[in-house]
Amino acid sequence: MIKSIHLKNFKGFEDTKKIDFKPLTILCGTNSSGKSTIIQSILMLKQTFESQSIYKTILLNGQFVHLGSFEDLVHNKVPGNDVQINFELNPFKIPRQTRLGRNIPSLNFSLREFYFGDPPDDKNFENILEMNFRLSLPEKSIDKEPIVESLKLKAKTITQSNQYSNGTELEFTKIEKQDYLVKWKKTRAYSFERHRIKIPNDVKSYFCPKCKKNHRITSNTGKEHYYYFYVNENQSLMKASFINLIPEIGIEEKLEKGEHITQPHFHINRPLFSLRPILQNVFGNIIYIGPLRKEPSRRYIYEEEINNIGNRGENAPYILLIERAKKISPYHFFNKSEGRWEIIQNDTLEDGVNRWFNYMDISKGCNVESSKDIIRLFLQTNLEQNIKVTLADVGFGVSQILPILVEGLRIKPYQTLILEQPEIHLHPKLQMQLADFFISLILSGKRVLLETHSDHIINRIIRRIIEDEKDKIISKTNILFFEKENMTDSPQIRSIEIDSDRGLTKWPRGFFDQTAEETENILLAGINKRKKGVNN
Repeated sequence: MIKSIHLKNFKGFEDTKKIDFKPLTILCGTNSSGKSTIIQSILMLKQTFESQSIYKTILLNGQFVHLGSFEDLVHNKVPGNDVQINFELNPFKIPRQTRLGRNIPSLNFSLREFYFGDPPDDKNFENILEMNFRLSLPEKSIDKEPIVESLKLKAKTITQSNQYSNGTELEFTKIEKQDYLVKWKKTRAYSFERHRIKIPNDVKSYFCPKCKKNHRITSNTGKEHYYYFYVNENQSLMKASFINLIPEIGIEEKLEKGEHITQPHFHINRPLFSLRPILQNVFGNIIYIGPLRKEPSRRYIYEEEINNIGNRGENAPYILLIERAKKISPYHFFNKSEGRWEIIQNDTLEDGVNRWFNYMDISKGCNVESSKDIIRLFLQTNLEQNIKVTLADVGFGVSQILPILVEGLRIKPYQTLILEQPEIHLHPKLQMQLADFFISLILSGKRVLLETHSDHIINRIIRRIIEDEKDKIISKTNILFFEKENMTDSPQIRSIEIDSDRGLTKWPRGFFDQTAEETENILLAGINKRKKGVNN
């Protein structure tokens, strides 16, 4: 999941500052305060990295979000403004045999960025990769290519006991219009070399004349090795994008040692091109369900190719039919009678949906039946009399919960569920019970990014935080409040302070205080009315 994001000149935001995400991140605030913009920026990255077209650098309009033109994207539509997106990913595991970068085929040496491989006779290691990107989208960049302002990759190897063993860092930093400072750092704690970075003398001798004054390629001895050099100083062939960070550098002269150049230019590795499959996997683990979910139906037409929930949750009945007997990951469930969370293991998807439907007093059971490509979803309202009704017969709100339950139970612990306004069409009691479901997900290792206008969801989460004696929930929760003084101002974002014993001690003005204010006004109006009655 994305660890943090920082937007500049992106739609309504001039500068969001760094926004940190936790397993449960809640976005709340007034309408048009920028909550949806944060989600849209993530969905834009998702559809860009998942795009099958390697030639499309930024996908503003795609499967998950439609942002219009670049003019619509830039803050206040100011000509010449650059849009900047900085995002950082949480550390994640990658396969043991993973290689990023490639050899230079036209020269008599090898240049690699990262290389991962199993150490001799040792299988108790895991490869962990961290990423941090800063991307700049200049005006008309959709027709050209965005600029990678900086890219940081940090790879490390850990043992099963979480002991750090070996690491490699690569950092590209843009310093001028077409210049990048490249820094490699390698640390090694064991005798075998798991991470190999080779910067041959031939490359050093070629780049040294192109380094600016007072800068040179350096490497220190010992366990840590640093290499610095500039690339593409005054080189017209330089360009940067999501796919090609440093695709081509023209060679105007042969290398000093006289190597034969078989091609007019050679490639210095393309980190983002190499990272594309990994980024596709990372953003593929983000699932989005929008605010306007599919209305209920008495029957659904079976389609064999469906394997995702859909942006409106429209595929929930099909998923439930196909995967109803599939075991789901262990999850936390709130035991009402004992007032505590317990771990449920060995549930099927159908078991989990039924358990939560029963918790929410929606039904005693849920059954999916199919006949001749027709799917029917029934809810049991009375087990003794075996009364079954369809979703269309129990109210619109229940149909809005189904896709959230199905996908929340179905996703894996490392995946993220993004939801906009899940409370739509739900009674306050159901909204609070849905908040318990979100807490269940994060306690089970999953992640939720939630945009809501519901004070009932917020209040239930605060209550569970105070009830939690081990403070597990508060450590996994971040409530972000979006506010703006007037329509022309850029929204401001603040993280709401929560005390594990007292809840919200500093209640910002405008943060779900309408109920308290209205209650106060009702009491004052009643007092004034009674006073007038006495006087009359």
